[in-house]
Amino acid sequence: MFGNFYRGKRVLVTGNTGFKGAWLSTWLIHLGAQVTGVSKQIQTGESLYAMAGLENLLDQYFFDIQDHQSLNQLYKRLQPDIVFHLAAQPLVTVSMTDPLGTIGSNVMGTSVVLDVLRESEFPVIAVIATTDKCYENLERLEAYREGDRLGGKDPYSASKAAAEILFSAYFRSFYQKEGKVKVIAARAGNVIGGGDFSSSRIVPDCIRSWSEGRAVTLRNGSAVRPWQHVLEPLSGYLSCAWMLSEQSSLSGEPFNFGPEENTIKTVRELVSSLHQVFAPDFNGVWLNPEEEANQFESNLLRLNIDKAERMLQWKPIMDFDTCVQFTGSWYRAFCHGKDMYQETLEQVQQYMDNAQNIGVKWAS
Repeated sequence: MFGNFYRGKRVLVTGNTGFKGAWLSTWLIHLGAQVTGVSKQIQTGESLYAMAGLENLLDQYFFDIQDHQSLNQLYKRLQPDIVFHLAAQPLVTVSMTDPLGTIGSNVMGTSVVLDVLRESEFPVIAVIATTDKCYENLERLEAYREGDRLGGKDPYSASKAAAEILFSAYFRSFYQKEGKVKVIAARAGNVIGGGDFSSSRIVPDCIRSWSEGRAVTLRNGSAVRPWQHVLEPLSGYLSCAWMLSEQSSLSGEPFNFGPEENTIKTVRELVSSLHQVFAPDFNGVWLNPEEEANQFESNLLRLNIDKAERMLQWKPIMDFDTCVQFTGSWYRAFCHGKDMYQETLEQVQQYMDNAQNIGVKWAS
């Protein structure tokens, strides 16, 4: 897989205790990488990082990503071959109650990472993860391409657009001239999967409610989303670093990572499908007839992934049913007290096997 590219590589992952970060760390360890993680803290309550015992499988450091001195010292000491920057405040709802904290994490945190890379004295490959919400969302039917206008009507979206602008500025001002640093900006949309325990997110809300015998109250049940399992964009991130090692001309480019058209479903359709996988025997009322409005969430936002398919030879491999099956079965295993590192690893391996079966480039 990835031509054994990651075996023995020193890899720094920021935000590695979060949902995406824990999955990425697990995958990198499985690929033979030497992983070092930086996070502000472990999420309170349940977390994939803790339940999978990742603290025993990688080198962990805890400090705020905005701490330039600490990150720079670690970077120089570690001399990583690859950096994946995932540290962020990831929720729109939180950005409405803590806009400055969100801007600090997403704008200043990214700036610090970019600046540490600027001072690098050795070659390094970096993937800066942002989001589909960096685009100025006009609620249009047409999918957004990498050259479309950036923007945001809420602090979270605006912070991600700002991070993208900084990424471009650092590349053109410094990395493009020096040549030591190769970077890509990776934009992914709504992701679901086992191990997400965040508040105000539809899948964790469903799992918590059904596990306690309660019905779920939807927010914007008719809103359309291009649902994507967390492993899909992560395969994109891993492809970015791998392809950058082979094609320096990709440096400075942004790429969208989204699902195929057949995964575009309403929130209500997702909840119904997830219920069939996770709680088919639940006899109570599983869905409240009333809904809560959420004026800050978009009703429609889709990404065009032609560029990633053409230039990275990457493509999504899960349809909607497989995405929900992976997600629901992970939480069923969790509720039955299974070994969640093993469960997570098995899903990573199954995903890689599926990719190999259909001839995806990175799985060769």
